[in-house]
Amino acid sequence: MATLSDHKEKGTRAVFAFISRIPGEDEGCQINFKFFQANRIIYDLNFGWTNLTIRNYISVTAEFPLEFNWF
Repeated sequence: MATLSDHKEKGTRAVFAFISRIPGEDEGCQINFKFFQANRIIYDLNFGWTNLTIRNYISVTAEFPLEFNWF
């Protein structure tokens, strides 16, 4: 778990915690992110990715704009 704290605003921080990890070529992980302000939770969400997702994103954005065939 990692915590980033705001030194000017006490009680404001972001906390990252690893939930799970997928080993191998398509390695990825799931992370929980919490954001606190004045010691009150503002965001609490889980998100994740895999290397496959990132490779696909890079491929699509590198070739942007894509031709789209409506028919």
